[in-house]
Amino acid sequence: METVSQERLKRPERLAIVCIIAAAFLIRFIGISFGLPDAFHADEPNVVNRAVAYGAGDLNPHYFKIPPFISYLVFISYGIYYLIGRAVGYFSGTEDFAVLFFEDSTSFYLLARFLFGVLPGTFSVYLLYRVINKYFSQQQALLAAFFFAFSFLHVRDSHFIYLDIPLVTLIILSFFPILNVVTNKGTRKDYVIFGILAGLSAANKYNGSFVYLPFFAAHFLSKGINRSGIFDMNLLISFALSGITFVTAVPFVLFDFPAFFKDLIAMKEFEGYIGFFHHIRYSTVSSLGIPLTVASISGLVLAFIRRRKTVIPILVFTLSYYVVLCYFGQLHDRYVLPVLPFLLFFAADALIELRKRFKYPAAVHALIAVMVLSPSLGKAIMTNQLLLRDDVRTLARQWVELYIPTESRIAIDDPLFSPRLKTSLVQLEEKRREASGLLGGTQLKRLGLMISIAQNDAGPRYQLYFLDDVNRSDFLFAKPRLRYNIQEIKEHKIDYVIITKIKEGYREHFYNEVTKSGTLVKRFTPYRDPARQWPISDFALTGAPSLWSEFLARNRNGHIIEIYKI
Repeated sequence: METVSQERLKRPERLAIVCIIAAAFLIRFIGISFGLPDAFHADEPNVVNRAVAYGAGDLNPHYFKIPPFISYLVFISYGIYYLIGRAVGYFSGTEDFAVLFFEDSTSFYLLARFLFGVLPGTFSVYLLYRVINKYFSQQQALLAAFFFAFSFLHVRDSHFIYLDIPLVTLIILSFFPILNVVTNKGTRKDYVIFGILAGLSAANKYNGSFVYLPFFAAHFLSKGINRSGIFDMNLLISFALSGITFVTAVPFVLFDFPAFFKDLIAMKEFEGYIGFFHHIRYSTVSSLGIPLTVASISGLVLAFIRRRKTVIPILVFTLSYYVVLCYFGQLHDRYVLPVLPFLLFFAADALIELRKRFKYPAAVHALIAVMVLSPSLGKAIMTNQLLLRDDVRTLARQWVELYIPTESRIAIDDPLFSPRLKTSLVQLEEKRREASGLLGGTQLKRLGLMISIAQNDAGPRYQLYFLDDVNRSDFLFAKPRLRYNIQEIKEHKIDYVIITKIKEGYREHFYNEVTKSGTLVKRFTPYRDPARQWPISDFALTGAPSLWSEFLARNRNGHIIEIYKI
């Protein structure tokens, strides 16, 4: 009878977590086809293009500002995709596979987004539940998982293929051995598992190495800060395994160490002091909303005051990661993702403590939890609504292809935030001539394939020029470049200029020159107010908006685009 009773007690919990996981999956899956076949997320091509390039036989990424581990996994998934397609007769050979990617990359992006965005995003919600349930309480676990399932920032970025969501998954996994070390002294198995997970976390994204800080805290709390603790054999094994795992996952950090070291040093250009409150004010509040942020900070302070042994590694990770992020980080909101699940754990702890103090019924507790979550949930829902609609860049491309004659000369203001137009056959052949003897065989083969596709493509193609004052890139497909100078545009007999308004005042002088010298033929805006001239937020959209003011003002994703005939 006792077993049956215990089983009955478990059923509500099981139903609750199943519902939470199912909802987490759905809210991350809806809108997964955003922008396709055009790739509008700024960082996704860094992963996908490299994964495709490995198929030519060169596994050296030649780029180490982000580790190549995820692009290797994407490459493996594409290999399986090809083998299945070949087995069922969809691909007759590798050339068919490559042609599909350059003609319509939709299936490639969908597969990668699902495997490395939606699935790890959903799985991380379940992992958070498991780790808190194991080392704290069922109540905290369910409430933290509920908050995490609908956390706006995690939901938004789970739609895309990049490094951040898999990193969060690996970090949560790392806390199983970390908390086992601090609570149960840990076995060699815990140290071995942690070493492997730490190596994978760093190989996924360099800041994944931060998991060693809570691990050190757990180890020394368990073993003591003394000679035996410092020279503990399990600790040394863990170190060795993490290094071996890292090098195994990204071997070219050794095989091409000069390139790796050069890119690692170059990352300093993009990182620096950004202020202590930026990521609280912009990223955390933007992701969680004010009520959930207040609950998170309250729970963190409460945990700090109590100083329970089990929670110390979580405090160490959350606080140290945030402090380092303030001094050696970037402005983008996604950089707080690694601490997000633990902030939500603290929020759950605070709300449960509140209920213990005031002893209100379960229904009131549930209502408070929903109200606290509602700002984050609202943003997550609105994100999906935007991702389901055609992006401004899609509308602009469709209009250009319909109304601007093929082979017209078009100057593009900012390629990332502008419509994706097809390069003319003439320009592609010029690029091949220019690149002959400079590019490797893989890149020349890619260019030859693009030329072959263009020769058989009856659709509109254009002679594209890229506006760039500082020559930031020698990338072949960002040429030919023109300065932001109306006279130079006229000298090159440009027919149309496509302007993208990223932030107020951005290149306003040049825009005014274009306005005087050209005729506005079409304007596209993501805003409900058609008269709005500039974005509300100064932050360029990597994927989707973050601020409430942007969400409430928009009915589409993207920036304001204006097309001028010169």
